[in-house]
Amino acid sequence: MNTVMRPVLGFSGYSGSGKTTLIEKLIKGLKAFGYRVAVIKHDVHDFEMDKEGKDTFRFSEAGADEVFISSGEKSARISSFPRTMEEMISECSYADIILIEGYKYADIKKIAVTSEKSGYELPCSGDSLEAVVTDDVSRYEGRVSIPVFYRNDAEKIIGFIRERYLR
Repeated sequence: MNTVMRPVLGFSGYSGSGKTTLIEKLIKGLKAFGYRVAVIKHDVHDFEMDKEGKDTFRFSEAGADEVFISSGEKSARISSFPRTMEEMISECSYADIILIEGYKYADIKKIAVTSEKSGYELPCSGDSLEAVVTDDVSRYEGRVSIPVFYRNDAEKIIGFIRERYLR
């Protein structure tokens, strides 16, 4: 699904696979090339973003459906309702690429992330699977028909992303 006609690339893996660390490296590398990068994170658990006592927390507690905060440096939105991945993607119109962590079952192109800690079972498969990133490349050599990258080789992964999605 690419509702805004820009690259959307998901990273799927089980807990502890290294998805967040990998995405951090990719953001830094893509930014070094001048790309504008948006990231959407799916969390199956609830999360807290605001601190008790702060104005935005107080507005949310009072029942505001959405609270925006902005400074000269950054901005944020706190909603009291969930947003779909598609809604969040549509709000990233400024980005050259959108990286998505999680959403294993979404209809988007994905890179599977595996490791010894999380296990080597691929978290997704089929036509949506573009590549595998792992700490043990030999487990997939000759067994998959897609590129396999060592997880610490961010430079090669960034090259793959630039070649495939950012021409």
